[in-house]
Amino acid sequence: MKKLACVAAALLLAGCGGNGGPPPPVGISSITPDRGTNAGGTPVTITGWGFSLGTVQVTFAGSNASGITVNSDTEITCNTPSYGTNAWVAVVVTADTESATRSNGFYYFIPPNITSVNPTSGPSAGGTEVTIDGTGFLAGAAVTFGVNPATDVAVTATQITCRTPASAVAGAVDVTVANADGGSDTHPAAFTYRLPPNITDVSPAYADAAGGATITITGTDFYGNTSNTIVRIGATNVTPASVGATTVTFVVPAGLAVGTYDVTFVNPDEQSDTAPAALYLYDAANTIFVSTTGDDATGDGSLGNPYRTIGKGVQAAVSGKTVFALSGSYTTESWPVAMKAGVTVIGESRTGTVVNAGASANAALSFNAVSGAASRLERLTVTGGAPAAGYGVVINNSSGVQLVGIDVGGRQRGVEMSSSIAAVDKCRIHDNLTRGGLKALASDVTITDTVFDGNTEEQVTGGGAGAYFDEDCTVDISRCVFSNNDAASGSIDRPGGGIYISGVGSIVNCLFYGNSASIGGGILIYDVPATPEGDAQLFIKNCIFYGNSASNPSDTFVDGSAAALVASARYATGTEFVNCVFADNVSSAQGSTILGYTSLDRQCRPTLRNCVIYGSNANGYYGNN
Repeated sequence: MKKLACVAAALLLAGCGGNGGPPPPVGISSITPDRGTNAGGTPVTITGWGFSLGTVQVTFAGSNASGITVNSDTEITCNTPSYGTNAWVAVVVTADTESATRSNGFYYFIPPNITSVNPTSGPSAGGTEVTIDGTGFLAGAAVTFGVNPATDVAVTATQITCRTPASAVAGAVDVTVANADGGSDTHPAAFTYRLPPNITDVSPAYADAAGGATITITGTDFYGNTSNTIVRIGATNVTPASVGATTVTFVVPAGLAVGTYDVTFVNPDEQSDTAPAALYLYDAANTIFVSTTGDDATGDGSLGNPYRTIGKGVQAAVSGKTVFALSGSYTTESWPVAMKAGVTVIGESRTGTVVNAGASANAALSFNAVSGAASRLERLTVTGGAPAAGYGVVINNSSGVQLVGIDVGGRQRGVEMSSSIAAVDKCRIHDNLTRGGLKALASDVTITDTVFDGNTEEQVTGGGAGAYFDEDCTVDISRCVFSNNDAASGSIDRPGGGIYISGVGSIVNCLFYGNSASIGGGILIYDVPATPEGDAQLFIKNCIFYGNSASNPSDTFVDGSAAALVASARYATGTEFVNCVFADNVSSAQGSTILGYTSLDRQCRPTLRNCVIYGSNANGYYGNN
């Protein structure tokens, strides 16, 4: 039995039989944990055997452990003594007169100590450069903000620099430095992640350019004080008068020019938000005010005694004057409001100043033979009465016309121009029923940052639900969106859901999405020839055509139709596509992406350079000549 017990002890304790002799009376198998701070006091569990032979003593580097408890012949618990430096030390267990030693049995480390974290807040997107000062930092130390590791960590013995990781939520998090040897220190709630500010309102939205008016910015996630935050009017920095969590006030300085300005608020962490076109600065001597609570008969056009109608304001204005329409719904005008050369009509806000022509068959506003000084509509909504009503804005035989930041919807047609030079910027032309969003005849048109959405074209000879440009037009269209415009309703061929164009010019950085037509769901290009030298005259660059469709309800184009493009008719070789993407367009016939078609013995071949075509349900490209 004794021999069997010896064999069992040898197998279990690896102390008998391996060297041909009996196991030592006392042995150490493991020390857990095997490291702790130099201050001591780390609870340690030692496993082994022979711990019940007699009185037990445990030493770490020659110093006695405290709180020794012999739990069994094979387990002891105790607390480490202190030690002066970072080092591995020997652990000795003595039971009665027998002892066991584990060399390098326990590692003492001096833990890092964080004394400061700067800055103490930053954006939730991360990337803030943070400096952590303290002592005991070792090469290879890791830094975490909450549970997320910092990046770009650089370590010296007394300082760490790093960049904050992103955080999914705002609020305070702990900052922890962990040395590679196991030592760590945590600064509770040492860094606060902040959301960017969000401006919801700027009020009042107008002020005298002479300065002195107090403006209130309303929103969320503002913080800081008047010395570490900035209000920006356009490009001019202004010191706030007050800063609260949801409101900021500032005083308009003197010296700013008359005009419309973006308003920006910048938190101390440099996160900011901008309210575009939120503040109009007027020249009192050259501004005529109108209000739905004013009076055309007794008013004098001043802010304190405004006119009632926009038409009265324009009638009273001369070139160089501005008619400022305070928020309200203007429904009692004599339609159309006839614009003058050199006169600007601007609303207090794009959504708050509403020109509602109701069911009037006349246009809401018109420019007729207006030329010379620029005439401008800005920051208002034109609506009312579709589908039986007239148009929104009509421009005829005019030049220097500017439509800026206006919303035109709910009319038969949003904008019509003929024999004119006009610019459309930052507008939305939408939900105009039966005659489309914009139609231009024999005009030079520049359109930027404008959305054409949800317009329909139902005329027998119609086309271009989003926008239509005839063969005498020159266009410059950039950064625009044409979406969900429909020229496909009914059984008549109506081409060009997004755009119908026969003119020349360029269409750049635009998105055509979800448009539909009988042919050319995204765009139809008709009769655009090359120059005599063979060069293109219509350039479509960096555009995306996605999810457009063509139904081709009749036999007019017998060889097929195209969802994204139809270039058709005589000698139509003057179109060039560069860096365009055609994706998931759907056609009921051939050429679900591009169709080059002619009913005559003519060439009809658009040029494609560096374009991508995929996801088409029919032939991606189809041409009959």
